[in-house]
Amino acid sequence: MAQATLTAATSKMATYRGEAALFSWLCTFCRHEIHRHVSRVHRAGMVVLDEDAVEVRAALDSLAAIGSAHPDERRTDLARLVRVVLDALPPRYSEALEWKYLDGLPVAEIAQRLRLGTKAVESLLTRARAAFRDGFSAVCEGDVSSHLNEGTG
Repeated sequence: MAQATLTAATSKMATYRGEAALFSWLCTFCRHEIHRHVSRVHRAGMVVLDEDAVEVRAALDSLAAIGSAHPDERRTDLARLVRVVLDALPPRYSEALEWKYLDGLPVAEIAQRLRLGTKAVESLLTRARAAFRDGFSAVCEGDVSSHLNEGTG
């Protein structure tokens, strides 16, 4: 899967516009490769029980442990996911989001730090939020709401 994903992404690298995090863009290729694989397996009449795989069983067990974890542990896990996604964003996006939401800076001060106008920063924050949402969704495999609800527990 990884090799097929990277091969497909490499051949389409010219289409990457930087509107989303590179990680999110690569995850799209990976989802397509997984879909192609599952379609081929299904057509061939093979039944693959994913939960029988050792890696999948370990992941399922760790998810069960997280679900039963103390709220402070869930917050730590959520904070780790947020940090991973922020680190994967373009530096300007992660800086702007951190200044706005972690440091509580007003748009005018962020504009001053970036040497941009306030409208440009508002636009940058809009794109950064969308990239963060895409990246977080990819990291959480599309189930963002459960992770957000866990973090507020």
